[in-house]
Amino acid sequence: MVSKKQSHFNMTMGSKLHVHIDDQAPYSAFFIGMKKREYLIITQPEPRDEFKNAIQGESRIIVKYRRGGTVYAFKTSLAGALADPLNLILLAYPQQVQTFELRSFQRNRCFMPTRIFDGSVERSVVMEDINIRGCRCKISHTDNKEPLFKIHNKVELACCFPGVGNELVVSAIIKNLNFQGDAMTIGLEFVDLTPKFHQAVANYIYSINPMAN
Repeated sequence: MVSKKQSHFNMTMGSKLHVHIDDQAPYSAFFIGMKKREYLIITQPEPRDEFKNAIQGESRIIVKYRRGGTVYAFKTSLAGALADPLNLILLAYPQQVQTFELRSFQRNRCFMPTRIFDGSVERSVVMEDINIRGCRCKISHTDNKEPLFKIHNKVELACCFPGVGNELVVSAIIKNLNFQGDAMTIGLEFVDLTPKFHQAVANYIYSINPMAN
């Protein structure tokens, strides 16, 4: 992921936002409008009760949103709230916006319980990194004398991305196998991606990449 800084941002009314408060899991909100150089107006982030409990006057807030292959992120603070006629939040106008270009080959470290299966063989693994094109998973205990899976085999992966709810399944080709002691790492290339899975991966990648200082 390549990043750069700019003094303006490309956000349109209705853009979906991910609002991070003090490095907590993101809340969802939508951009309503702004007064340039003064403040931004957004819907009250969801879940509302959790947001109300988390937000404080001095809270560190980072807002992210995505347009195409570019992620925009900026630091801000709470500037006020409007209760009538709608519950809206005012954020301080950002001094600087950072952009991140999502690259399909950039590895993004993660820790996600995943299932991998090939016919009658199924194992629980941990996904250690991911990008748009594939991922790497680790099996903690295996017998390296008789590998469960083989290079070039087509397998299925099942995982549940945060915020998606349902488990998603994707086909993948095993590109490499590496053994370290009794652990095995599996390099996989996604094939036959559905739009839903592609979107879930893209959303997850930009949600786990923090804004650079």
